[in-house]
Parts: sequence; C-alpha cells; structure tokens
Amino acid sequence: MFQELKFQLSTAILTIVTLAAGAAAIVNFSQYEYFRLPDDGVIWVDRAGHVEALYVAPDGPAGNWIQPGTG
Repeated sequence: MFQELKFQLSTAILTIVTLAAGAAAIVNFSQYEYFRLPDDGVIWVDRAGHVEALYVAPDGPAGNWIQPGTG
C-alpha cells in the first residue's frame, strides 16, 4: 500500500511540474510580442581572438557607418 501511495504522489508531483513548465513556456513565447532584443543589424563572429563583422545589413543601423566599397 505504501508503494502505491508513493507512486501516486510522485506521479502527481511530476504532472504538476510538467504543467508549470508548459505554462512558463507559453508565457515566455508570448513575451516576444512585447519585448524585442536590440539589434544593430550586424552578425558578429569571434575569429583568432578578435571580433569581426561577418555581415552588415545595408538598411540596418550599422549600415549607415559603412563607407561605399568597403563593406
């Protein structure tokens, strides 16, 4: 009888934790509509100990700083 009660309790706890994780995931995804991470329009990469711009979006904020013919 004790084994059955222990199994039911662990199943109930696992179910509650799973539902809570699902609810947290839904809330997290819904926040993407209200908050956007800042973006400078550049894809940055780490190469040989320094950071380089791999791609600069021409219509992005950083695109105004690139001189014609250099990017």
